[in-house]
Amino acid sequence: SDHVDETIIDSSDVVLGQMFAGHYVGNMGPVGTGYQLQCENPSAGTSIPNCSSGNECSGQGVLGANTKIRFRDIIDGTSNTIMVGELSANEYLTGAVAPRAWSRGCAQHSCGMTKNVKFGINIQGFVSGNFNSMSFSSPHQGGAQLLMSDGGVKFTSENVDIDLYLATASRDGNEAKTLEF
Repeated sequence: SDHVDETIIDSSDVVLGQMFAGHYVGNMGPVGTGYQLQCENPSAGTSIPNCSSGNECSGQGVLGANTKIRFRDIIDGTSNTIMVGELSANEYLTGAVAPRAWSRGCAQHSCGMTKNVKFGINIQGFVSGNFNSMSFSSPHQGGAQLLMSDGGVKFTSENVDIDLYLATASRDGNEAKTLEF
């Protein structure tokens, strides 16, 4: 993807500096009916299962804060499970710090390098309260690049069936679904 440095501004539009913005983030897993959530308590280094809050983190993905997922834990199959997704749309709200992934501490949200799969591709940018659930997105027309856990890369349509998409975000939901190229 194209490299772009981003200017960091505060709520008063004061420039704080430049940051290198990544275009790919890890998959924490699906958020939706029938999927389990974790709520992070970063200061304590713990999480609470099956909660509902603005800090929701799926516990069924491949990558996430304080996780130790092994290939053997991906029971839906490595070729059927998303590991990393593209997040490179440039949609910022006035006064908001550029929301693309960046390396930072985990204060109110899970680390900025992982996201839930909750919305379809190119559907939801950053709004207050959904930092962990921004859509995978790209400037490419019609979809985004996804890295599967077996190393395969798939350009996936923004029109993908949401149930299929959520199933491929889960590593252990017993739904071995395959995304089409």
